[in-house]
This record gives sequence, C-alpha cells and structure tokens, in this order.
Amino acid sequence: MIVKFREDRIAKLELTEPKDDKNEKQIRQLKQEISLLKESLEQNAKAAKITAEKEQIQAKLKQLQDEAKETPESLTRQMR
Repeated sequence: MIVKFREDRIAKLELTEPKDDKNEKQIRQLKQEISLLKESLEQNAKAAKITAEKEQIQAKLKQLQDEAKETPESLTRQMR
C-alpha cells in the first residue's frame, strides 16, 4: 500500500510543470524508497517460507523421535 502511495506521488510530480531540481530529487528519493520497500517485502516472503519449512522439518523430527522411542526397529526399517 505504501508503494502505491509513493508511485501515485511520483506520477503527480512527473506531471507537474515546471520540472525543477527539487521535484527531480524528490522523485529519485521516492523511487529509491519504493525499491527498498519491495526488497524488504521480498525478504519477508523468503523468511516466511523458511520458517514454514523449519516447522515442517521439526514436526517430522518429532514424529521420528516418537517412533524411535516406541519401537527402535521401525526406525531401522525406515533407514533401509
């Protein structure tokens, strides 16, 4: 949502006449901010994926540990 607001602001600034250094500087800053926000979103998505995978692995580990406690032979069979 923040990205959309920044993009709208850039569009308005680009339509503004006359184009001066102040507007150009603000446009560059907004574009840089958008880039950083998108990068941050991408990193958060990767972190969420890794967290989900970690939880799945931990659940599988607990399952295998429980099976090993009940019958060590079942673990040996699974390893073959």
